[in-house]
Amino acid sequence: MNRSVALVRRITLRVARALRDAWIIVGVSLALFICIELAYRAQSSVRHQLAVRAASHRPPPPHNLFENTTW
Repeated sequence: MNRSVALVRRITLRVARALRDAWIIVGVSLALFICIELAYRAQSSVRHQLAVRAASHRPPPPHNLFENTTW
């Protein structure tokens, strides 16, 4: 009887450690995924803002293309 209790206890501890390790792996993977997603969204936002600023500082195109020619 004492052996079976010890065996059950050992198996339970191994399963508990495996679950703990699996949970840590899932948590770290999820945290890494969230960080990468946030970095991607931040980069996209910065690129969009830079494109908007660049578009607002461009001079408007001339109405007549031959207006600025010197011939």
